[in-house]
Amino acid sequence: MSFSDEDIQKVWEKGKVVVGQNANQWRKDECGAWIDRDKYGNRESKYGWEIDHIDPNGGNNYQTFARYNGKII
Repeated sequence: MSFSDEDIQKVWEKGKVVVGQNANQWRKDECGAWIDRDKYGNRESKYGWEIDHIDPNGGNNYQTFARYNGKII
């Protein structure tokens, strides 16, 4: 699925802000893994992340997930 830049930013903002870190660059995903804003869609990066459903039956309930946390669907 393809997401607009606006949608990617909205989902990024759902990531957990970490005190002492630049929230525009670094956050933690739903599972507590570090993610880098610039690494969206990068499956080769340790800090890469993707967008996925929390609950596939719940509609538009997207969340950030680090690349190695696996698909939630």
